[in-house]
Amino acid sequence: FHTDADGVVHTLVDGEDVTTALREPAIGELASSVATIPALRAQLVAKQQEYGRQGGVIMEGRDIQTVVFPNADLKIFLTASAAERARRRCDELQARGESIAYQTVLDEVETRDRRDAEREASPLRAADDAILVDTDGRTVDQVVEVLVELIRTWRAQRAALTLPTQKER
Repeated sequence: FHTDADGVVHTLVDGEDVTTALREPAIGELASSVATIPALRAQLVAKQQEYGRQGGVIMEGRDIQTVVFPNADLKIFLTASAAERARRRCDELQARGESIAYQTVLDEVETRDRRDAEREASPLRAADDAILVDTDGRTVDQVVEVLVELIRTWRAQRAALTLPTQKER
């Protein structure tokens, strides 16, 4: 991983920036299929845990809060209907000059959801203590505003619960 001065994180593989390629529908499908292999999934989880071991990270993924970091301080589960996610994906692909039928994308989204929810290794589900945020009908900026407010609230609550040290009294 490489973070630019402006905070944009890039994913590099053998020195090649694959950040954009990771958003390709075919890669999402492949990742979902590969995630059903328990031995491989265990290795990937270990790598993710190593990456976040020191804290201070925000991670997203279909099992980050339930499997990878079940003891995370703050868990937020973003959700949107399959129809909304298919619409967003179509818009994203069209913005890149690609053409794909909405129904094709919707079918792919529903198939992936079903496979991810039913897989034995790390199934897709919200943690019991996660805050659910439905993003249907919201822009990216609106979702970011909700997330920032949740983090601010969490930080304020954590600060209020922190007892002063002997020196501070």
